[in-house]
Amino acid sequence: MTTAAQIKSDFTKLPVGEQIELLCELWNDLAREPGAVALSDDQKRALERRYERHLQHPEEAIPWEEVRDSIRSRRRES
Repeated sequence: MTTAAQIKSDFTKLPVGEQIELLCELWNDLAREPGAVALSDDQKRALERRYERHLQHPEEAIPWEEVRDSIRSRRRES
């Protein structure tokens, strides 16, 4: 039987790109089931603070299209 320590050891031997790809696949598997990945209390508080900040300063919000275009631009440059 494979242990968690062996899995971690094998994981760290992978190139970084493959590590990221595997992490994404694992996360997607976890996220398929609603409620499977619960937020911690710290994460909930951080989201609440960000939401309150948005309500107080909605003019600071960046439109999705602008964020998307910025990400795409950075990906093309790298």
